[in-house]
Amino acid sequence: MKPKLIIINGPPAIGKSTIAQKYVDNHPMALKLDIDELWFMLGQWQSSRPASNMQKMKLAYVMAGMHLQDGYDVIVAQHLDNLSYYKVFESIARACGATMYEVLLIAPLQEAIERCKERGRVSGYPSGFRPGGILESEGRESKLALMHKVSSDVCAKRPNMHTIHSEQGSVAATYEKLLLAIS
Repeated sequence: MKPKLIIINGPPAIGKSTIAQKYVDNHPMALKLDIDELWFMLGQWQSSRPASNMQKMKLAYVMAGMHLQDGYDVIVAQHLDNLSYYKVFESIARACGATMYEVLLIAPLQEAIERCKERGRVSGYPSGFRPGGILESEGRESKLALMHKVSSDVCAKRPNMHTIHSEQGSVAATYEKLLLAIS
């Protein structure tokens, strides 16, 4: 059986990581590749942008390729704002004999914004935004609206994209939609 490279794109707090974790929990040796975690592992990543952004992507490509080459699934849950990322992942999947699946996990704009703010409040930030964080420092709701639009716009340019409505509070239903999209 060919390994799968599954890319889940979407705005923050839409459920990408939750769905990716559910996939990993149910598929032995599948790798949940959290690209932002790679970013956070780089020293002074915030003050080193855009170099740190490029480096996190290079690391992600290498990790994905190695895992796929060994015959295991990789699931990437990430807001990807540039078509070039898809093209690199596509070439990695092809080189490794893997099947690539592309998913946009989305909800209506206002719902997506409220979900993100609620996640922030649950994490201890009364405004819903972490002080000094990217969302907080780059416009809060307007940054979220831009990320929502960019996710939709980028994904609309991919011919094999599956769009899944992320149902708040219904991880199981959203996960079942993912499984249908990648079968």
